[in-house]
Amino acid sequence: MWYRTLRLAGKKGKKDIHGIEVYIEYPKGSTREKTGPDGKKWSRVMQADYGRISGTEGADDDCVDVFLGPDLDSEKVFVVNQTTEEGDFDEHKCVLGCNTKTEAHELYASNYPKDWKVGKITSMELPEFKSWLKKGDKSKPA
Repeated sequence: MWYRTLRLAGKKGKKDIHGIEVYIEYPKGSTREKTGPDGKKWSRVMQADYGRISGTEGADDDCVDVFLGPDLDSEKVFVVNQTTEEGDFDEHKCVLGCNTKTEAHELYASNYPKDWKVGKITSMELPEFKSWLKKGDKSKPA
């Protein structure tokens, strides 16, 4: 296997997936609670592990966000170009552990309200993704 688990299932912690250090903030089944830009609080039960890729910086000046799918042996990565309500680029949400764009779309969308707009999804192989994480312009869509 190309990854090793550094946490027990259902807990926060680090995972090394294909040499990418991921920190799980919200394990699958946990509740993610935030306050939106409009001041309204919201919450979602996570349908997949969700966290950030350590040592990166995304468009929001935080680490690049990531969802983990069921097949962590997959060497495909899908980058969702998340948009604002107005349709402008917001930030990237990466999906590791899926084999097709359709699987990645469904996994991403399952963690948001039914009317959530899913931005364009770019697929990459692992070497291209790792290069994009290091050198890519995260202020623009992937």
